[in-house]
Amino acid sequence: MEKKLNIIGVELCLVDMEGPGYYLPEFKKMFINQSLSDEEIRLTVLHELKHALDHEDFSELYKSFVYRSKMEREANEYMLSELIDASDGYFDAVLVVQKFGLGLGNSFE
Repeated sequence: MEKKLNIIGVELCLVDMEGPGYYLPEFKKMFINQSLSDEEIRLTVLHELKHALDHEDFSELYKSFVYRSKMEREANEYMLSELIDASDGYFDAVLVVQKFGLGLGNSFE
């Protein structure tokens, strides 16, 4: 994960903040809440990494609910995909549902 950040030139900053994380493309900086657990930091960095990799040129679209929702969904899909790949394709669906507060009707299509 850190290797990918270095390759694309994004600086990771652990700071005291309200939300879990945020990526600022104009400064190529990713801000992550330092009070999160190590696992929550990992998940948040993976989520924000997708924004850094693929959404950097679309920051103006974040003003639109539809586009923002689409990019957030893509970031969550990327995070989950990376977690599954890191576990050699294994994941516990029940833990994923609990961790992300998913219910019936949620989809990762």
